[in-house]
Amino acid sequence: MLIAVTKDANNYILPVAYAIVDEETVESWSWFLQQFRMHIANRSMRPLCVISDRHKGIINAMENLEEWKEPHAYHRFCLRHVRSKFMRKFKGVSLKRLCWSIGSTSQGRKYRWSIREMRSIDQKAWDYLHAIEGSKWIVYHDEGHRRWGNLTKNSFESFNNALRGARMLSIKACIEYTFNKAIQQFQKHTEIARSCITALPPRVWDTYTERELHAQGHTVVEFNYDKGEYKVTSRLHANEHSGNDYTVEYRRKKCTCRKWQMQRFPCSQAIAVCHYTGEIFFATLTCITWYTIYNIV
Repeated sequence: MLIAVTKDANNYILPVAYAIVDEETVESWSWFLQQFRMHIANRSMRPLCVISDRHKGIINAMENLEEWKEPHAYHRFCLRHVRSKFMRKFKGVSLKRLCWSIGSTSQGRKYRWSIREMRSIDQKAWDYLHAIEGSKWIVYHDEGHRRWGNLTKNSFESFNNALRGARMLSIKACIEYTFNKAIQQFQKHTEIARSCITALPPRVWDTYTERELHAQGHTVVEFNYDKGEYKVTSRLHANEHSGNDYTVEYRRKKCTCRKWQMQRFPCSQAIAVCHYTGEIFFATLTCITWYTIYNIV
């Protein structure tokens, strides 16, 4: 069974499409993704970002989609899968931690430090990772921020686990079971949406309030009011200057931590600037705008 899932506005997993094929091959994945692009994702008229493992069938199928005259799809690798393959060749807790750090950080300073640390431990380990196309698995090299902050394909694994009861059933029974499970998921999350009493969906609101709390520990210095440029010093992670400095371009929705651009969701530095300028609702409106868009995982 080939499945495509996404996340809703509350960051919950929802199935989008599934199909039963003879086996996982380049042909079956190509057919599935072509049908998905034409009959489902085409309604949004936006390019897809598909996060998957490095299965050859998916890689070849995605290359076919990417070769269309206009970019209709972008392919990214699951970071957990990359790390799992990496750990089969290179052992050690430090290398495991650094592999994740290299792939997940959005900040150039942390990215470069992690590479230096790995090379000092085992040059061959970095050579192995460096051979994998960076834009596919490294957030720092994710041009256009296509991943929207999603690092892994855990969303698929979770839904796949929910469908474990469908294994070994006949084709008809399998389809019926999967369809009913999908309906149950939509009903469940519809009820959550109807009962929502916060300004944003519950899970997103928790993230927002947590970042707003962190923002209270930041200090803001105005660089250029007309351009909306500010320096924000975070006291959460001390350095030789008693805090890490970030530049927030308020009007362009950019921060040098890159989380605002990557997640389309205000970082704590951006929220600190919103408090400073007295426009805290700007951040909330940004969140609402971001969460009206689905991203395919």
